[in-house]
Amino acid sequence: MPKRISEEEAEKRTHDVLVLLAFDRGIMKGKHALLIQMLKAKFGGLSPAIENRIRSVYLDSELDQLAVRILTANSLDEMGLNGSN
Repeated sequence: MPKRISEEEAEKRTHDVLVLLAFDRGIMKGKHALLIQMLKAKFGGLSPAIENRIRSVYLDSELDQLAVRILTANSLDEMGLNGSN
C-alpha cells in the first residue's frame, strides 16, 4: 500500500509541479518567439495564420525540426508552413 503523505507535503509537491510547468511554458513561448523571428528574418512578413500555426506547436521535437529546416528551406512552402497546413 502506498505511503500517505501529509497535506503540507502534497501542497509542496503541487507547488513544485506548477513551478516546473510554468518554467516549461516560458521556454516554449521563447522557442515560439525565436522561431517566428527567424522565419521573418529569412522570408519576410508572416501571415497571422502562420504565426498562429507556430504558436500552436507544443512538441519540442517539432519546433526543433522547424528550426533546423530554416537552414535549408527556400520558402515557407518548403518549411511546410504555407498557411494551408
